[in-house]
Amino acid sequence: SAELALRPHERDTDPYKQATRLPTETVSLDQINSLPGDDEPPSIDEESSPSQRPKLQVEVSLGERKRFIALVIHLEGPPATLEEALTLIEDIAYKRDGIIHQRQPGRMVALFGLPLTDENDIVSAVRVASEAREVIEDLSRGHDDLTTPIGVNIGIRAGTARMAAGGAEYHLLGNTLSETASLAESTPSGDIHLAGAAARLAAMHYLLREGRALRRMGKPIRCYAVLRPHPPESRQGAADTPLIGRDMELNALRGVWRDCAINHQQRSILVLGAAGQGKSRLVDEFLLRHATDANVFTASATPHRRETPNALLYDLLRSITGVPGGGSRRTQARIFERLRELLPAEVAADTDHLLDTLSALIAPQADDPEQDPRRREVHSAMRQLLVYLAQRRKVILVVENLHWADTPSLDFIATLVSRGGETEVPLLLLATARPEEGLPLEDVFPEGLASQVALEDLGPGDRQQLLLEILGTDLKEPLAEAIERRAGGNPFYPVSY
Repeated sequence: SAELALRPHERDTDPYKQATRLPTETVSLDQINSLPGDDEPPSIDEESSPSQRPKLQVEVSLGERKRFIALVIHLEGPPATLEEALTLIEDIAYKRDGIIHQRQPGRMVALFGLPLTDENDIVSAVRVASEAREVIEDLSRGHDDLTTPIGVNIGIRAGTARMAAGGAEYHLLGNTLSETASLAESTPSGDIHLAGAAARLAAMHYLLREGRALRRMGKPIRCYAVLRPHPPESRQGAADTPLIGRDMELNALRGVWRDCAINHQQRSILVLGAAGQGKSRLVDEFLLRHATDANVFTASATPHRRETPNALLYDLLRSITGVPGGGSRRTQARIFERLRELLPAEVAADTDHLLDTLSALIAPQADDPEQDPRRREVHSAMRQLLVYLAQRRKVILVVENLHWADTPSLDFIATLVSRGGETEVPLLLLATARPEEGLPLEDVFPEGLASQVALEDLGPGDRQQLLLEILGTDLKEPLAEAIERRAGGNPFYPVSY
């Protein structure tokens, strides 16, 4: 047994006391990967002396270590407006699988990756941060009594937690929260800043710019501002480390896409694999190599949005239009303005009806999505929109984590698959899912109407090659054996270690 505080113990001292200014520039993933692991926490014994440790609150057995992403948001403005903003941001974080670790007047701390770690935790954190900024902008515009806009400062860092037996509680190791808070406080209003491992992970998905450096124990800590997502064809994560042990699966995707493009016929394919098997990595590599002449639209399901009707379809609308942000009125208006621009002139007579139908994705007319009288009409309109777009340029629709999709969204995907034979346009539906989550495969991707690719553990040779790619000549036999014991054939775990 060990001491476990239901809330983590944090030192009173602030490691960020001084700051220096570095030149502002856009940075590459290679530059960020060269950074030291500045946010790797010490062990519990190194964390504090016995006199500094928290008072015993509950006696439990501590379990495995988990990496998490910490998001700290600081707000400045009238208390009533800040409370309204925090309530909206809390809902956004919840929908992105975040845990609200702490909420105080003008301050919120959300954690991602606890109790279940996901390879896209950093993406979830940055998305919440981006949507929080938009909420603040909308509130600032909507309150005429505000003399100055609401200030928002956002910091994101990675840390390590030790889970209690059973995974019900967690203990945060090191000073991650205080360091993330200091990072947020030093960030210019409206910016999203990352440091350390969080920056390395985010660089796979976002273009970053080096900004203000902080100091920790007398050493400078480089910080990076998030600029915008990488387009699918230039995802640096896909190019940084070669895809290993997945040649057969990659060729299968390429073959289905080739058939779709040549015959101008919709095709559907489902990539199955347990968590960490590399489903998203395989999809990224496929897009990087073979989708340069297509429009790629993406949507991803999350566990906390299973009860949100048509959540995937709304994400899809945002991807099609390129409109970031959350569900604010301004975002919704921009989505439909952009859709009107994208629809071809020859269907102008149908545009108003199509957009009016798709508006039901934002404002469902029934509490029970199964009873929504416009559900089938909405799904038909979404399919028609995809057909219109694919008539102008080839389309790849990427739907990730389908096992977490809400029921109406699953119904739409099933309809899209079943009517693929009627769709004479180059449209590829590429979905990913975990087979252990109970997705009704035969209902959504029936045999004969869709292809399936299953990802298994990497073999011994591929595991060794992956470690060599990650560590190069620094790979030592004891380290390789330790990683092998913990990671097995799952390709995600060696990268995270």
